Amino acid sequence: MQFPQLHAGIGRQFGPFTIFPVWSDARGKLGLSTGAHAQLQVTELASGPEVNRLTVRNAGPRSALLVEGELLEGGHQHRVAAESLVLGAGEQADVPAFCVEQGRWGGPSAQHGRRGRRAPLHVRAELAGFGGPGHGDRHPDQGRVWQRVGRFASEVSATGSLVEALDATPRPDLEVPGPLEGQRGVVIGLAGRALMLELFGTSTMFARHWAQLADALRFEAGHALELPQHPTPGHAARDFVAALPATADPLIAKMRDYGDEASTYALRGTAGRIALRGLGLRGEFPRPFQIAHMSAWDATHPFVTA
Repeated sequence: MQFPQLHAGIGRQFGPFTIFPVWSDARGKLGLSTGAHAQLQVTELASGPEVNRLTVRNAGPRSALLVEGELLEGGHQHRVAAESLVLGAGEQADVPAFCVEQGRWGGPSAQHGRRGRRAPLHVRAELAGFGGPGHGDRHPDQGRVWQRVGRFASEVSATGSLVEALDATPRPDLEVPGPLEGQRGVVIGLAGRALMLELFGTSTMFARHWAQLADALRFEAGHALELPQHPTPGHAARDFVAALPATADPLIAKMRDYGDEASTYALRGTAGRIALRGLGLRGEFPRPFQIAHMSAWDATHPFVTA
């Protein structure tokens, strides 16, 4: 795998967060539907509901990407997708998920709605899984997910529901910076340090998720765990991006085939304090390996470890 060359632009303050646009030199054509455009149907398992698994079916005419951190609302409990997944047209799969509503089990329907909403970064950090040298046993844990959700939901939801907290909490009046031409992702800084990067395979895919990510940041702006509110300098974002090529380590085993689209490979890796995970696509030779979706975190950041 050849890791793409990434470039972080000038940061802009967004409440306590500093947002740096990211561009990539990788080929920018994947043919995937994602976000609200993806015709993904989510239900409880046909064999019976399980807290940490849901069934996702692609009812659309083209391959579709479900991204880690998307909220899957309804069913027996509200859940959050634990990892990114590509499904071919007409394909379905059982996917890992975590509950973000502790006090309810059951409901009038096994169907889950999709509004393309993303969980706050403090919850998504638990999904990333930081097991590995120097990071200890930080594989995702349902109990810690509930603990993180409780920091947002305890005052507004009797059931500890992140969805109810998102619906009930006013957002601070922050101007959302629009995507720049060709932008593929962002580095998000907090308290003077780069916290995480999120990258998509094309600028269109990023644009279809940016509004939801920005809304999650606006929601989270008032819950920054009392960390210092000073801006993150540009060199912190650039250093973070520069360290990523040494982190990526795609699993060798092919996961699934998607005909003319690609085969998917899981991305996992740790290097120093950075932990990375995501999903890559590789077609038949000579088509190059491409990242469909990726997130990378500073596993030692106080916002992550709190």
